[in-house]
Amino acid sequence: MTISVALVAAPFLALTRPALGISTLQAALEDRGIDARQYYLGFAFAELIGADTFQFIAEQVQTSLLIGEWVFAATFENAPDPVAEARHRERMEAYCGKHWPAVVAARDAAEKFVDRSARLLIADGARIVGFSSTFQQNCASLGIAHRIRQLAPDTIICFGGANCEGPMGEALLERFPQIDYVFRGESDRTFPDFVERFLAGTLPYSESTDVLGRVGTNGRIAETPLQNLDELPVPDFTDYFAELRQASFCDDLLPALPFESSRGCWWGMKHHCTFCGLNGATMAFRTKSAERVLAELATLSARWSVKRFEATDNILNLKHVDAVFGHLANTAPSPYRILYEIKSNMRPEQLRTLARGGVTWVQPGIEHLDNDVLRLMEKGVTGLQNVRVLRSCAEIGLRPIWNVLCGFPGERPAAYAKIARWFALLEHLQPPTGHCRIRLDRFSPYFNHAAEFGFENVAPALAYQAVYGQPEDVLTRLAYFFDGTAANTASDEDLAPLGAAIRLWRSAHVDGTAMPILAVVGLGPLSILKDTRRIATETWRILDPIEIAVLDAFREPVRIDATLGRLVDQETSWPEVEQSYTGLVARGCILEDEDCALTLVTSTEALVIDDECRRDFPGGWLRPIARDGSGASSAQLQF
Repeated sequence: MTISVALVAAPFLALTRPALGISTLQAALEDRGIDARQYYLGFAFAELIGADTFQFIAEQVQTSLLIGEWVFAATFENAPDPVAEARHRERMEAYCGKHWPAVVAARDAAEKFVDRSARLLIADGARIVGFSSTFQQNCASLGIAHRIRQLAPDTIICFGGANCEGPMGEALLERFPQIDYVFRGESDRTFPDFVERFLAGTLPYSESTDVLGRVGTNGRIAETPLQNLDELPVPDFTDYFAELRQASFCDDLLPALPFESSRGCWWGMKHHCTFCGLNGATMAFRTKSAERVLAELATLSARWSVKRFEATDNILNLKHVDAVFGHLANTAPSPYRILYEIKSNMRPEQLRTLARGGVTWVQPGIEHLDNDVLRLMEKGVTGLQNVRVLRSCAEIGLRPIWNVLCGFPGERPAAYAKIARWFALLEHLQPPTGHCRIRLDRFSPYFNHAAEFGFENVAPALAYQAVYGQPEDVLTRLAYFFDGTAANTASDEDLAPLGAAIRLWRSAHVDGTAMPILAVVGLGPLSILKDTRRIATETWRILDPIEIAVLDAFREPVRIDATLGRLVDQETSWPEVEQSYTGLVARGCILEDEDCALTLVTSTEALVIDDECRRDFPGGWLRPIARDGSGASSAQLQF
């Protein structure tokens, strides 16, 4: 077999989903009559090290530790700092725990895998090999490219993807001679134009600032980011499924499909969240039409017999709530299970429409519950609004993914003590995955204006010194994750109660145990409050009409005095309303913050998604695989 272009997804891309970028590029090349093939090399490496170990590195480890990069760091000409590597090795071992022996074994297998992969690509005769590199794919790609350069020096080697954005791409081209060209930013048109020119015998070099090469220029390749996303071809996932079918663990893997309905961030165009490094040069929000989204979902699902989808969007286009999911809601039951990133101030009726249209998991961007810290983040929401979305998700059956971020310059330590106390009240809602200190990610306001925000000693994360043998100035351009210090942040001691409260909350949501409940249950004419949280003083309580009216009045975060005042009428006095309200607050049924309050009691009447559907992660997952030796368990995602 001889092909013109090889599009490579090197480890560690999750096994459970194909790569949207190269799948879309393949479709674009096919539209131009150019033969191309995708290579999902992770399947071959997973056969060597075990699919569960592969998924652990790809999906479960903290990305900024660069554990996947360390696995392949010795496969190309590279000389990491031995002192930094020793220190970082201790951190990785402590983090990985029982998985550490398997991770070390993966590193031992890396060289053999790199040689096999390079020989495979050369044997298939690709004239151009394009590596897509995002997060933990740099070192495996560099290792394979280095071996190709040794065995077939005339092969044109290109790099693209998130790891090539801005100065990172410049540093890759400058320091690693195995790379011929780097494509920065969106390559929907630049890469197909490049390939077409090359195969036509025209020098493919470009004056575009987003295509970097080692040789001079000859002509120009369009670099303006695509504005009309409907012009994109439907991605081609043929090669992913061909390789999946050959995998020994095929029957244990339930795949999902990535899809894209928008790019950029409409909120970030107004207020860039201070810690967010996404959308480095492409913040401008662009979207596919509702008709195209519906058609693409239907086409992909029918073609591959898959109903799980993970949206790559940074934020949901609110116009799609009705135009896409309102339309899908008319199909009962919805044919899809979808994961979407949303903004946390979405209204309950919008969330219900999403659920009825097939969205079963959401990532609502809840990174805190304290108003002051949320203002430092530029999130544009309040703590009670974030709690409201958790309550709405519980009522509808949506599964929210969220965590707590810490370490913001100007934060008050008391903020963490406050929300730690709140967590006992919220035990019936979905807990966070955990808490962590913020990083200084490239392209974020905190990174771009570090000194203005009070950060000092900003430097690439220690992992980069342990992985790449490069001077500090190069690492500063190559890195995406940075460390820094700020004097006016909460200490580890300040955060200890928060960590303890999260662990206690999560312990109440272990699979196989009865979930805590705080809900109103109807029994004939009676409304009965059921409360099985740890803080409950009574499991059952009959609510009187005033208490019911108070709970209903605070379904949204509203001002306390004004709302209570509206409940006073000829039959209900202020003391009666105030007494009922005070009693509900004391029992943890209403949460107060500043001069506002919110009902925490859930309704049992709004459920859209059942428990079985809610447990099925839309991003795909790997069933537990029995292992011998190290005893490492499956890397099935846990939230």
